Amino acid sequence: AGNDIDERIVWSVDSLASIFSYTDVADILKDFGRKTKTTDPIIHFYETFLSKYDKSLRKMRGVYYTPQPVVDYIVRAMDDILKTDFELPDGLADKSKITKKIQIQGASKPVEKEFHRVQLLDPATGTGTFLATAVNYIHDKFKNNAGIWPNYVENDLLPRMHGFEIMMSSYTMAHLKLDLVLRETGYIQDDARINDKIFRQDNLFDGNLAQVARNSTILNSNNRVGVYLTNSLEEADPDTQTLWAAQWLSDEAKEANNIKQNVPVMCVLGNPPYNASSANTNDYIMKLMEAYKKEPGGKTKLQERNPKWINDDYVKFIRLAEHFIEKNGSGIVAYITNHGFLDNPTFRGMRWHLLKTFDECYIINLHGNSKKKEICPDGSSDENVFDIMVGTSISIFVKTSNSAKKGLAKLHYVDVWGKREHKYDFLINNRFVDTKFTTLEPIEPDFLFVPKDNSLRKHYNKGFGVQELFPLNSVGIVTARDDLTIQESKEKIKETILDFANLDSETAREKYKLGKDARDWSVKGAQQDLRNSGFEDKLISKIAYRVFDNKWTYYTGNSKGFQCMARARAMNHVLGHDNRILLLERIVGNKLRPYTDVFVTDQIWDAHELGSACYGFPLYTYFNDEKTPNLNPQIVREIESKVGQTTPESIFDYIYGVLHSPSYREKYREFLKIDFPRIPYPENKDKFEHYRKYGEQLRKLHLMTNTPQSNVTFPIV
Repeated sequence: AGNDIDERIVWSVDSLASIFSYTDVADILKDFGRKTKTTDPIIHFYETFLSKYDKSLRKMRGVYYTPQPVVDYIVRAMDDILKTDFELPDGLADKSKITKKIQIQGASKPVEKEFHRVQLLDPATGTGTFLATAVNYIHDKFKNNAGIWPNYVENDLLPRMHGFEIMMSSYTMAHLKLDLVLRETGYIQDDARINDKIFRQDNLFDGNLAQVARNSTILNSNNRVGVYLTNSLEEADPDTQTLWAAQWLSDEAKEANNIKQNVPVMCVLGNPPYNASSANTNDYIMKLMEAYKKEPGGKTKLQERNPKWINDDYVKFIRLAEHFIEKNGSGIVAYITNHGFLDNPTFRGMRWHLLKTFDECYIINLHGNSKKKEICPDGSSDENVFDIMVGTSISIFVKTSNSAKKGLAKLHYVDVWGKREHKYDFLINNRFVDTKFTTLEPIEPDFLFVPKDNSLRKHYNKGFGVQELFPLNSVGIVTARDDLTIQESKEKIKETILDFANLDSETAREKYKLGKDARDWSVKGAQQDLRNSGFEDKLISKIAYRVFDNKWTYYTGNSKGFQCMARARAMNHVLGHDNRILLLERIVGNKLRPYTDVFVTDQIWDAHELGSACYGFPLYTYFNDEKTPNLNPQIVREIESKVGQTTPESIFDYIYGVLHSPSYREKYREFLKIDFPRIPYPENKDKFEHYRKYGEQLRKLHLMTNTPQSNVTFPIV
């Protein structure tokens, strides 16, 4: 309370300060975990601490330590490419210089400034693993000339090595880690000065641990390790004088701004965070992202109703890195990221833009996507190189020419399947120059970064897309709290909503085990939505929850209410109306199994009925109770030109029959994995009737409106 401090705390702090002042931390840690595949002492402490202290912060910021084999492969690859593609014999150790005109604040015109050519940036530095590995890798080249190492670090390494980090804790760890690495290499040797600068009590306990970390790398010179506390995805701001913190933080911002604005970054590497719910929505990065939100060719807006996945943070970091290389005119990007962008149709504009910007694109697909239940081609289990569920890939993009190029980049690809240890061994034992890539030919409209058999593409594309035939379509309802909003019977859902709505919010939260509120769902919001609805029986509805598993819910049609995402635009044409809905997954989960992601319902449907994102295509729309076919008339006319008069139901059943045809599924299996299916136009009336008949039988069976009689009995034993 106030200035009264418990003497026991003062005693503890004084004792710790005394211990730290006589502790040789570098000696204690010099061998601990330094050569392990997955950790080192600093990272081990930091990750363990953060996972216990704030799991949500760890997830939000993507704080996951990159396995050392991955880091080593990327650093070695960048060194190889600098030697081969850029004809720089010293690779990452290169110390050649270039001259560039820059705009200095307050100057009337640009001035010339000399820079090292190979400027290295990790824009999501984290705890500094990539930069530390680069230092060690470069140092290995000086083992026979140890005497010149300190001078080289001073004049030709520190001035061109940069990192950006947004989290104070990671930033601090990065400085401590790099300080240890520089000491191990022999650059920092004056222990007395170290103790004086790092462990002085007035410095250690003045509330500024980050500055202590910074001080630890300023010892032998005016240079410092260039890791700066900043948000990489925000534009450089010349006005940094209004910051709330100490002067050193203003200095941090100025230095980071200088790199963003003026330094000719040539090499960008790292492990950017993966976060689909990105909070980085400032004008600067969103303006850059517009290049990825266009159809291939860069002229028209991306035709996606909900392109949310392209706003993932890792995509923004790829765009930022590409922007640095575009500014410089040439360079290399080497990241490990989520591998979703390789073949997800939403990313087609991004893939085209990367192919247009760079000369060579290399993909090492490490797979390991447990969300999509990936397995090896031989059926054995496939593991992730991280302890995460999304698959990953190493992407290396190379631009060697300053001039505008014609055509698209060459695309090179390799799969790495199997156990985690096998993947580590692959990365340890294969240099980039020895990796056996396959050259792919990405073609429109998707420009996929994965292998595909395109021999049937032209024939497949002659058909019509289901999303083109059914103009109104939508992903299913997201409840956010299934155990509350989905019940087994009409009576149970009625009992639940009446009880839930009449409890105070915290009692309701505890009774129904609802946990913390979600971004678009809250206990209070759900209760208010129910109260506003008037508890009408007509709002109690069946819902297609899982295949052959209809349950009950209370549907108000309001998002951020009882349901998180109500999808009323589509569901209002189903609830209380006679309709049938074709259910499809846009992207097949397990890409090695046959295509089966199709079903039918006559109820409102859940977003996860078939898997991760179940889309529905209603046959009819209802406006003012007027029933209208939800069919593209142009496609209907094309079908009727071949088969004669049709009905909406017959077209629906024809499509349902085709989608269940084993020959269709096998013939077009490669294309059915990556987007909504395309349906071949019927050749004649007989072919149309053949598939329509089977489609009708299957539809009735799946809706359980016509169940076959069976004499099968099960004896009691």
